[in-house]
Amino acid sequence: MSQNNMNKARVVYYGLFSAVLSFLETDKNYENIKNTIDFLNENPLETHSERALLEMKNFLEKESFKGLQAESNLVFFSPSTTYIPVSASFYDEARDDGKKKIEMLSYISESTFRRDESVYKEAEDNIGFILTFIHKLLENSLDNNEKSENSEELAKKVFANILNETIDPFLTNLYNHENANFYKNLALLLKIFMEFERHYYSLTTPVKKEIKETIRPNTKVKKKDAVKRAKRNLNEVTSL
Repeated sequence: MSQNNMNKARVVYYGLFSAVLSFLETDKNYENIKNTIDFLNENPLETHSERALLEMKNFLEKESFKGLQAESNLVFFSPSTTYIPVSASFYDEARDDGKKKIEMLSYISESTFRRDESVYKEAEDNIGFILTFIHKLLENSLDNNEKSENSEELAKKVFANILNETIDPFLTNLYNHENANFYKNLALLLKIFMEFERHYYSLTTPVKKEIKETIRPNTKVKKKDAVKRAKRNLNEVTSL
């Protein structure tokens, strides 16, 4: 695969992760997700990702937009289910609005992109926003000019210094969430893709940080009955 085609493929993957981890508000957003999954399902990265994409495709065919929106609300927004922190700062220092947010603000200032607060209300170090930012940078890098070279270099810095250091514990939480079905497979697909990105950038998996409090005390509420699942280390599933 040529470098240009590889980068186009990376843009498609980042676009999918960005869309699915953003607030699912419109049918148009859903159609883009569905069409992208259909496309990637024909061209999987490897065996585990092929299975994850097929499960995601089957889920959307059965549950449609309302089913995906309902699961997203249960996984990320419901007070009756396990809380999943979504900021890079939390997975870096067990609190929101930390150093990773400051780093992200610095990277954003180096680019031509800005967070549209009317559309994206989460902080700049929200993992969904980070994926969106890298997606936009890689899209820009395809233009093959001086600015595109700067965009690719900036994308590498954001991945190496923000996403690479914080994505794994987030994916483990997502994979193990009691209401995750579609998102369980998304976590698997994103984990596999992150390993490819580490290889692309010649990076290694960082040493795991000990985060003492993965659920905020005031969010430890009684949850609805759910099917119990064995808690798994995502690395056991996706080791390449």
